[in-house]
Amino acid sequence: MAAEAKNPQQTLPVAVFGTISIVTVFYAFAALALVGMQPYTDIDSESGFSIAFKDSGWLWASQLVAIGELVTLPIVVLISFMAQPRLQYAMAVDGLLPPIFKRLDCHGNLRASMVITGVALTLVALLVPFTFMNDMISAGVLLSFNLTNASLVVVRRQDLTRPGRCIALVTAFNALSLLSALLFAHLDLASAWVVLPVSTVGGLVWLTHQLVCCPETEDEERSVQYRVPWVPFTPLAGIYLNYYLIAQLTIDGLLLIAAYVAVGAVFYFSYGIHHSVGNADHWAEVLRESSNMPLDEEERDSLERMLFGRSSRESVTSVDLDLSRSRPASLSPALKSRGGSCSAHSGGPGGGAHAHGSGGMYSAVTNPLMEDPVDEEDA
Repeated sequence: MAAEAKNPQQTLPVAVFGTISIVTVFYAFAALALVGMQPYTDIDSESGFSIAFKDSGWLWASQLVAIGELVTLPIVVLISFMAQPRLQYAMAVDGLLPPIFKRLDCHGNLRASMVITGVALTLVALLVPFTFMNDMISAGVLLSFNLTNASLVVVRRQDLTRPGRCIALVTAFNALSLLSALLFAHLDLASAWVVLPVSTVGGLVWLTHQLVCCPETEDEERSVQYRVPWVPFTPLAGIYLNYYLIAQLTIDGLLLIAAYVAVGAVFYFSYGIHHSVGNADHWAEVLRESSNMPLDEEERDSLERMLFGRSSRESVTSVDLDLSRSRPASLSPALKSRGGSCSAHSGGPGGGAHAHGSGGMYSAVTNPLMEDPVDEEDA
């Protein structure tokens, strides 16, 4: 959803850190209140506050908290569900998912994607026991965090003299971190087997040293963008801690997440890898196609950095954005409508979103370089 934010380099870090800070403070005060009412050994794992108020003689507070849990639970699920169609939209734009997941209705909504996702998640909620889903979801979230941490290291540390070395080191660090976490979580550290997890720590230290030796990539916008500090130490520490939390889950949850990852890998290698725009290098075609709306030098540099991570005026002398064919214009599922009846569809492998309204045919697209969609008639 960052593609829909204005000035995401500044607003997203503030939003993330602000949200985490507020939630952490409330959680801390809630935990203090709970242990103040009951010893932590007597806290109910299912309805801690409701039972604690009841045992303290505050029946009205217990009932109020129970009602609050019933009302807010669906809201939390709905909020969590809202981002899923956007995620699928971004993947479909790149070709990792079928085109139906990027199809927009006349109001710019991802109706087809939301219906498919809603039906699928409803069936999963009805058929799969919640105890299994709880561990699976927790492991899935932690794995997604680790993918982000690993990607950060790869983006910020690259050895141009040995291509692929950084990716290999990060992959090895992930595998060894998972093995080390499982050993520390399930082995008796008082036995002679303690040498196994200790030896993995030595391997992790060596891999960290190798990644530190990889030169840091240059970033022309370092002064204006937020950058995670202490790379690669910060993301590598996050990777290990996340795997240690995953190792605490039940065996059933670990098997479910392993099966889920396996299904995702099969789908990627059977479909996604063959349709991915990034793998096919079609992003470069966007910068070479002629169009009706030429970009100035500042917009051209921003587009190149968005697509390739750098600006290269020497290799691209004329950068234009085709309103009807370019993919970067489809990064945000927003679409203007000019009243009356309208129908919308997303283009083919390189198409943007088109809408037909009573005011005549026009194409509306959004781009990180522009605040509002641009109409062909206005362009």
